[in-house]
Order: sequence, then C-alpha cells, then structure tokens
Amino acid sequence: MAESHAEENPSLAAFEVRNSPEGLLRRYARGRVRHFAARQIATVSGAIALWLLVSPRAALLVTVLAIGGELVDCALLARVPALLARGIPVHRLLALTSFTAGIQGLTVAATVLVAQGTALEGEASLFSFAFLLAAVLNAGVVRRYHPQAANIRIAIFAVTGVAGYALEEMFDESVEGLIYNAFGLAMLGFIAFVFLRFVDRAERRRTEDSRRLLVGQEALERANSDLRESQAEARQLALVARHANDSFMLLDNALRIIWVNEGFTRMKGFHADEVMGRPPVEVLAGPDSDLEALTEISRSALAGEPLRIEILNYTKDGRQIWVEAVFAPMLD
Repeated sequence: MAESHAEENPSLAAFEVRNSPEGLLRRYARGRVRHFAARQIATVSGAIALWLLVSPRAALLVTVLAIGGELVDCALLARVPALLARGIPVHRLLALTSFTAGIQGLTVAATVLVAQGTALEGEASLFSFAFLLAAVLNAGVVRRYHPQAANIRIAIFAVTGVAGYALEEMFDESVEGLIYNAFGLAMLGFIAFVFLRFVDRAERRRTEDSRRLLVGQEALERANSDLRESQAEARQLALVARHANDSFMLLDNALRIIWVNEGFTRMKGFHADEVMGRPPVEVLAGPDSDLEALTEISRSALAGEPLRIEILNYTKDGRQIWVEAVFAPMLD
C-alpha cells in the first residue's frame, strides 16, 4: 500500500526515500560531519580545565584523543555518499559506521577516565559525569537515524560511568562521597533514559504524522481529481439533457420536480417555473390517465428500480399525448 501511494505521490515518494535505511544513513552522516566543530566545544572546554587544574600534558592528551576519534568517525561518514554511489550495500556501511562510532565513543570514554584519574581526590567527579551525560544525550538525539551507532556509544558511556565510579573507590574517596556519587550517577542515568525515550517517541510520532499527512494529501488530491472528472461529466450530460428534443425531468426523493429541460417545456407547454416543486402526476395526469400505471411508477421510483412504460400525458392546454417514459432512479 505504501509503495503504491509513493508511486502516485511524488512528495510521499521523496519522504519514503528520506526515511529509508539509506536515506537515514545519509542524513546521519551529513549531520555528524556538519556539526563536527560544534561538538568540539565541550572537548575544548574540558581541555582548558585540565590545562589549568592538572597539567598541559593531560589537556593535550584529552584533546588528541577526543578529536582523533571524531576525525576517524567523520572521515568515513564524509565518504558515505560516494560509497553508496559505488554500490556498497547499506548494511555494510551501517556496520562500518557503527565501528567508527565505537572508536569515537571509546576516545570520549578515555578522555573522561583521564580527567577522573588525574584528580585523585574526586574533584573531577561532577565534571566527568556531566561530560558523559552530554555525550549520551548527543548520541541519543540522532538514534533514529543510526540506532546501532547510538546504542554502541551509549553502552560505552554507561560502562565508562561505572568505571569512573570504581576508579574513585580505588583511590579511597570517603564513604559519604562515594554514596553521593552513586546516587548522582544513578540520577543522571535515569534522566538520560527518560530524555532519550521521549526524544525517540517524539521522532516516531513526527515521522508517522508526516507520513499520514502526505497520504491524506494524496487521498484529497485523488478525491478532488475524481470530483473534477465527475463535474465535467455532469456538465456534459447536463448539456445533452438541456438541449435534447426529448423531455427530461429530475425528481427529488419525494417525487417532486426539481429540474426540467427545454424539451419538456416544448412538449408539455409548461414553463419550468410552473412545475418546480410539484409532483409530475399533478402536472401531467388527467381524467383518462391510467391509475395502475401511475401507481407502478411511484412504486418503482420509491423502490429504486428502473422502469420503462408507455403512459398518457396531458399538456398545459389539455391535449392528450402518449409518451414512452423511462424512469432511472439515482440513489444518494
């Protein structure tokens, strides 16, 4: 059903292409490469903090690790369009970009552990956990485009948070400090979980709403096209009926006249205004009319059955004329 709609509706077809596995991979790669510089703000901020509080060597190590991982990941992502054009299967590129996402995630994890390991008294706990939370959220907001890469990064960051907590315990932080950090880490994890679940559901709803809107637009366009065709056909039939020599009447569901053509006025002698809203039997029947025939006409009309019959009519000036009448009910 979706494929047939897409074939008929260019907008829907473009939407399906954008949201296919290949389309999502292209969007993921383009977005990661485009926002490379913006993601380094956190890296540079952390490096400055380490430069001032620990040592230039630690700051340089963190910078090289973080930016190096990003460069490895983005180097492959920048080539995704060309690789797709060469016919490389999407599933293979998804696996490769998941691998480089893992490398990038590991370098971020390493920078966090370096920061935490160089602050032996636990001073960097909040900084490390906040940095990890930012990394988790950054990975999660693009999860719809590349779930495998996002899941790998999130798993690495979660393990890093636990490892950082264990690192603090190894260096004999106070029991109270460890408990506070445990609760803090758990709260950050819960916040990240709730946020990512919200983002994921919101993205799914947005995609489905967009798809339903496009399908609805296509259905509306089809209905409008059918209506225009019906109106054109009705105008053609109306022209035929209006200018035909035969007499035509349209009746409503109460069997009252709502329209007559020029053939009716010529044949019967009545002006259209004189018969509107009146039953045909009141206008055309007379003393010698066949009551059984009139009853049969009413019965077939109310039953929605077509009928062909010869019947005696009276003109406006009282003349009798025999006509072959055809009744064709049009329901609804």
